[in-house]
Amino acid sequence: LSAAIHRKVYLLSPRAVPNGYRWLDALAASYHRRIALDLSGGLAPVWLTEGLARRHEDAWRREGGFLPPPADTNRLAEAALVNPSPGSLFLPFEKMEPSLRVLRKPSDVFLAQIEAGDAVDFLIEKYSPGDVVKLLKSFRKSPVEEAFHDVLKTTPEELETACGNPWGAARGRSPKGPSDG
Repeated sequence: LSAAIHRKVYLLSPRAVPNGYRWLDALAASYHRRIALDLSGGLAPVWLTEGLARRHEDAWRREGGFLPPPADTNRLAEAALVNPSPGSLFLPFEKMEPSLRVLRKPSDVFLAQIEAGDAVDFLIEKYSPGDVVKLLKSFRKSPVEEAFHDVLKTTPEELETACGNPWGAARGRSPKGPSDG
């Protein structure tokens, strides 16, 4: 419904879709994707670019911090019923490269977006928005592994292990969101 190409954001008119769509959410996501691509020179990992887009797509209409939408929680619960063994539900970051288009099932794309959004939320909680910007800029000069080490003093693999799964169970957050105790 939207795309960020050639330093511009393109949107499909909501009137072109039978029931319309949340075009402001699509615009916000595409805008943040464009910012991440510009800052990194297009060299940021897909999970980071998509995670920033996912995390900020509805930021314009909510107060406070990031709270996963109920649809995401429901989709994760459905996926957990299908794949109940620990670790089988989530996609490694490397499987999201070079694009989410490589994922065969729409449900995998959706889960990858949820996971990426949570990983970015984890980055912002553990470090800071400024560190995420520094990381994006560092991809222009350094390979991914080196950029992570220089800016965050970690590796993408360590980060993936630390954030572990959507909603940051390792951080004591429940699937209903960060405000639940």
